[in-house]
Amino acid sequence: MPKEILINATTQEKRVAIVSDERLEEFYIERPQDKTIVGNIYKGKIEAVLPAIGAAFVDIGLPKKGFLYLSEIESAYEALEEAEKPAPKEIKKDQEVLVQVVKESFGTKGPRLSTHIGIPGRYLVLMPLERQLGVSRRIEDDDERRRLKQVLQELNLPKDVGFIVRTVAVGKSKQELLRDANFLLKLWKRLERNMETKKAPSVIYEEYDLTFRAIRDSFSEDVSKLIVDSKPEFFRIRNFMKTFLSYMIRRVELHRGEDLFHEKN
Repeated sequence: MPKEILINATTQEKRVAIVSDERLEEFYIERPQDKTIVGNIYKGKIEAVLPAIGAAFVDIGLPKKGFLYLSEIESAYEALEEAEKPAPKEIKKDQEVLVQVVKESFGTKGPRLSTHIGIPGRYLVLMPLERQLGVSRRIEDDDERRRLKQVLQELNLPKDVGFIVRTVAVGKSKQELLRDANFLLKLWKRLERNMETKKAPSVIYEEYDLTFRAIRDSFSEDVSKLIVDSKPEFFRIRNFMKTFLSYMIRRVELHRGEDLFHEKN
């Protein structure tokens, strides 16, 4: 059955439809006001250390300072030392720290931060500051858990980073997991370059918008085409895929009609 991803992109919203054999399987919509900072990674600077509450406030370049537990910083330093990477010996004001947003700002509170960095792919999550290889606890089948753990160990991944298998990886092949791992490793190399050139506070990685999430999560071998009706979005997709999914780039097409979704109805 031919499977297609259709993307309609305007300044007001983005719509994604996944169609199989001319039948709608999935539909998503995203507007600018829906944008979240959860998942974003920042190179932050510690604004204040408050030992009495075991926390620090971190400047990540947003109006409200982020909140970070000191225990998280300490455990991150331990992970760095185990990976034979340099780590500061104490926590102090103006110190730079790599953090990820795990909870949005609410009321007067700033965003909740974590030093346990996780970058999701289609089937895997890359843990760049850790070394563990694991399988999601949500995968309950013991045989499948063992198979996935074995596949992960056979991929010959770099020893200085960690990976966790996501639940959607159930039944997936070694080749599919390897492609996802390579995607994430390329992404992390790019983020490392960002960290070297940018000064704190600055954003290092922004969680993908609807278009890139659709590519990451749904643009697989069984998809014959990805059709997009916006020229700027078309070139943005091609630039993204040149870096991470170049072998699929020929399946991306620009729709030149009036309304992609209307014509497909």
